[in-house]
Amino acid sequence: MVLNENGNPFASPDQEKQLETHLTTINIKNMLVGDIIYVKAGDVIPADARVLYGDDFYVDQELLTGSNVPVNKKYFNSSFSKDIFKLSNIIYRGTKVTRGGCWALVLTSPDKSVYAEQVAKISNQENKSTFTTQIKKITRTIIYTVIIAVPTIFILVALLKGSKAGFGNASVWVDSILFAMSLAIALSPDGLPMMLSAAFSRTRGQLAKKNIQIRDLSSVQNIGSMNVLAVDIAKTFLNDDYRIQSYSDLYGYSNPLIIDYLLLSFAESPSADLNLNKTVLEAAEYKARLQELKKRYVFINRITVDSGVYLHFLDKQLNKELIIKRDKIDTSLGLATMAMNAEGQLNKITPTQKVNYLYKDERQGAILSYGIDFKYLEKEYENFNNQELFFKNYDFLGRVDFQNSVKPGSSSIIKEIQKEEINVVLFSRKSLGELIALSRELDFKLEEAINGQEISKLSDAQLYKKMKTSNAFYNMNLADELRVLKLYKKKENTVGYLGSDIEDTFQLLTADIGITTDSSDNFAQSAATLVVNHLDLMQIVTSIRASRVGLMNTMKYIKLKNTGAISLVAKLLFGIILLNHESMTAIQLLAQNMVYNVVEYTIIYDDVNEQYLLKPVKWDTKSLLPFAFSNTAIILFIHIIVMIIMIFAFDTTMLSDIRNEKGNWEAQLQQLQSTAFIEDSISHLVFIFVARDNFVRFWKSRPTKPLLIALILAAVFFIALPTIPKVQSAFSMRTPQWEFFVILPIAMLGLMSLVDLNKEIYFRRQKQWF
Repeated sequence: MVLNENGNPFASPDQEKQLETHLTTINIKNMLVGDIIYVKAGDVIPADARVLYGDDFYVDQELLTGSNVPVNKKYFNSSFSKDIFKLSNIIYRGTKVTRGGCWALVLTSPDKSVYAEQVAKISNQENKSTFTTQIKKITRTIIYTVIIAVPTIFILVALLKGSKAGFGNASVWVDSILFAMSLAIALSPDGLPMMLSAAFSRTRGQLAKKNIQIRDLSSVQNIGSMNVLAVDIAKTFLNDDYRIQSYSDLYGYSNPLIIDYLLLSFAESPSADLNLNKTVLEAAEYKARLQELKKRYVFINRITVDSGVYLHFLDKQLNKELIIKRDKIDTSLGLATMAMNAEGQLNKITPTQKVNYLYKDERQGAILSYGIDFKYLEKEYENFNNQELFFKNYDFLGRVDFQNSVKPGSSSIIKEIQKEEINVVLFSRKSLGELIALSRELDFKLEEAINGQEISKLSDAQLYKKMKTSNAFYNMNLADELRVLKLYKKKENTVGYLGSDIEDTFQLLTADIGITTDSSDNFAQSAATLVVNHLDLMQIVTSIRASRVGLMNTMKYIKLKNTGAISLVAKLLFGIILLNHESMTAIQLLAQNMVYNVVEYTIIYDDVNEQYLLKPVKWDTKSLLPFAFSNTAIILFIHIIVMIIMIFAFDTTMLSDIRNEKGNWEAQLQQLQSTAFIEDSISHLVFIFVARDNFVRFWKSRPTKPLLIALILAAVFFIALPTIPKVQSAFSMRTPQWEFFVILPIAMLGLMSLVDLNKEIYFRRQKQWF
């Protein structure tokens, strides 16, 4: 909301009705530098701004600084630090107001804010995925094939033609160059960009019909190859309906003083979670109690260190200064050396008592637990920042356990994602005890958990070694989460992150796949690549399955295309050696490539065997050439058999006439080239038909209608082309001998049988087909 032309920037933020007359709500896109805005508790600050007036104004800057302790902002700067986030009169876009309200002067447009710079920086750093890297390797492999094969064929053709017509004859070099260029076109992966775009556009369209949004087309492939999904567990699976479940001291006694100190700490230093603040401060049973407490305890000062809040009071009843410390339960208990019992006596805490109190109790659903420590000062301290004052000699008073309800179906969602062979890891900023309680509620089996406080102390190698056996992280901050995500990616995992609001923005951008719901704020939705219905998180599984289908069909295309290219080179080399001439002409190669592109395009519409969808689709570039060579050997074997039969069985002088250019050799060569053209074209179509699914035999292969129609029409085209008189001359063809059309079906049946056999052998050795 911005100040309107009749507004008063010094109107009291406490008078909400009065404020309405001073404010106008505008679209953030229309906000200008120099506008005066008003923000209050619960708002996300829309732009970097300077505070003009604030009333008990606190901001959570965790998104930008990693610290989850709210910071007091004022109209003047009281900090001399070079750290811009410590400027007490500047507020930043993306941070949250946790308490109070303020008027502020807009300093930058939203797209020039510190937050926008951070987003741009992360986006530029994290723009590569495992799939993208693998596609580059595959493209490089195919290009290397072209670079090696084309010059080799060019040299051989030029030598053959030059040795007969003379190397000084210009037509020798022109014909050789044209043939090499035609081969280069046939071999090059020119259809790959179109294929990728079409396949992923189709997947995106299918998901859009189910109201699943994919914001970035290039990320579609990542969803299918995702093998790690990190989940912001509390925000994703818990409702915001906090309630105090229990409070107790180390010995199990419900000491009312625990609640008293909790109320005082929240009154003077509320949590960054507004719903939690309401639970504590606005509950009817606590309001009157808090007013009584304020009469006894006079607030002096506050200090925040990491997750802990230290509050300095004067206890007027005892006439002593008191420090109340509120922190995560494990940190709170860890720093305490003594604990108060029901009689008010202090006893030394043993390590066994700490462990039992933290982890071996029978609480159910204690999703959030605060520890309350305290100490009375025996002397006055002139410097409240004194280290001894903070970190030594605390007495543990007790814990307060909060409970949230778990969103319906959360447990089943996790299980369904795990069924997809995806490693689900939990990210939590809570303590280990809270993580255990939440895991219990979700029926999630914890293996090992890593403490966020350890992460900064470990090298990448040490951390990843622990990550391989762990499926949960606790006591995390923003820097910890980003490091873990990057390390997963560095080790060639495809990583997803499921988050829900602006505090997850950088994690969503860092992961290969940022996932959020349509109920998330605009920041999270802008950072995410996949947006699902908040009432149906099972759409995540739907998206994974749909992406795997598209990705698998893309892999089919690449491997089948590469095999066809290598087998073509092998056949041409065989033809040159055998015939002393090209076994196909340049225009035949171009015609063949044109039809292949159409047929191979329809692969994206093919069905995918359920067996391929049971786990993340991963590329292993090392398998590209073994796959191609093993199948090329079969395809070349059938080609050699057919050509030898056609040359030696029906015309014993054909080979010598063609090699020595005697008699009617030109007509014989055209007829043999037409035979090779049909055999090569049909064998590639048959190979696609059989190799498309290694889990079924060729007689059970059932391509989808588009692919089947394309295969049939292409086969008809290739067989008919050399038999049409008016077309023959244009393509330098002659109708093959009638015996060839008898041999061809038998040869193709043999090809299908051998490819089927190879599927069995190859799969057993390589453990994969595509």
